[in-house]
Amino acid sequence: MVFDTNQIDQVKVLKRILTKVPELPETYKVRIIKPSPSKLNVTVEPEELKFLEINEKLTDPVHFTSKVASNSEAEHGYTIWESREH
Repeated sequence: MVFDTNQIDQVKVLKRILTKVPELPETYKVRIIKPSPSKLNVTVEPEELKFLEINEKLTDPVHFTSKVASNSEAEHGYTIWESREH
């Protein structure tokens, strides 16, 4: 994500589509990994995905909010969707 300089609280949204592969119903919870929470806030709504059917597709919008006005350093992070099985 690229934010405009000299502005705080900018929000960018990345929408991804996740596809269920296993046959049995599963519930996944998100875990957000971000190295610099003082510079960037990351939220995922919903925080839990419930897949009921094989090949079912759900979206996980990821919201990025800047917390600093100008930052020349890149910030990296990622999300992990975990279930009891995976």
